[in-house]
Amino acid sequence: MMKGLRRFLKPFFFVAVTAFSCSFADAQRLAVFTPAPSDQGNAFVERLAESLEKKFRMIDPGIAQAAFNSVKVDNAFNLAAESAQSIGSVIGCDHFVLVKAVTTRRMSSAKPKYYEAYAVIYLVNSRTGLLELWHLESKQGETSAEAEKLLLQEVARIAGVIESKVNQATNETEPEPQFEMFDADSKTMRPTMPYRRIKPEYTPTAFLYEVAATVEAEASIDEKGVVRGIDIVRWAGFGLDEAVIAAIKQMNWRPGERGGKPLPMRVLLRYNFTKVDKE
Repeated sequence: MMKGLRRFLKPFFFVAVTAFSCSFADAQRLAVFTPAPSDQGNAFVERLAESLEKKFRMIDPGIAQAAFNSVKVDNAFNLAAESAQSIGSVIGCDHFVLVKAVTTRRMSSAKPKYYEAYAVIYLVNSRTGLLELWHLESKQGETSAEAEKLLLQEVARIAGVIESKVNQATNETEPEPQFEMFDADSKTMRPTMPYRRIKPEYTPTAFLYEVAATVEAEASIDEKGVVRGIDIVRWAGFGLDEAVIAAIKQMNWRPGERGGKPLPMRVLLRYNFTKVDKE
């Protein structure tokens, strides 16, 4: 009788394991919300959450919004990694998506008057607090309603981009730390320094949307002064993060030292960006 029971249990156990494996990819908890609620922003968030709910365990946008409000931040779209980790922990999600949706009136030589509806998307890893994806979607129309309708039609495609990025981040392995952070109180350490500083570009996209933000980067410089890695630990989007990375890579670095010996070291760099109108 036991042998017969075993023959019955084995196929059943296999089916259960298979079902669990299939659902594991859907176990990621995702929150989508807008830090500055508006009718347009709420409509975009609702449509985006609906497009993602078949792939992830979605947290109700209202609950995510309330949880976010309990964490005091100066600018939700210019978060430091530590603040982003706190937000993710309070919400209880693996990733969260910040949405900023705006419609504005534009003018150009080609079009005397038109409307631009745009959405800025930030995908944040709750575990690391780092920005996984920044995406700008923009549509134009002769009326604000037309532009906003065209923007909403792109939500399903944007959801696919988010899904791909979340899956990619989930499958990546975290590298082992190899660099020591500079200790300003140490009497034997000398920080790594660039021989010549390069100013990051204030990008045309940031200029168009009048972005004022601070970008902070942790750069890993080896014992030969070679840049081995850069983490943006306070991010802004609009191409500014990439501009900072490009500037750091272009610099020639003097390696850090401890007791007169070269030392692989991580250093924190801060860059402030603001729009300055050309005369």
